[in-house]
Amino acid sequence: MREKSEFAIGGVLPVAHRETPLALVDLDLLEHEEVWAAAGTHNAVFGLPPGELVRITGAEVAPVGL
Repeated sequence: MREKSEFAIGGVLPVAHRETPLALVDLDLLEHEEVWAAAGTHNAVFGLPPGELVRITGAEVAPVGL
């Protein structure tokens, strides 16, 4: 993953990739007021509304959870 995003697994940002990845957001996440995403390192995160995560990533919303 590092060669595609410049970040190690566990710290991969949901945005600013060299190549735009296929992004999926689980439909169930939209039920939450806030979700958390990696912020560049394995121990840094940021919170945002799930709709904003969909917007900034261009993700497809799909029922991918169990």
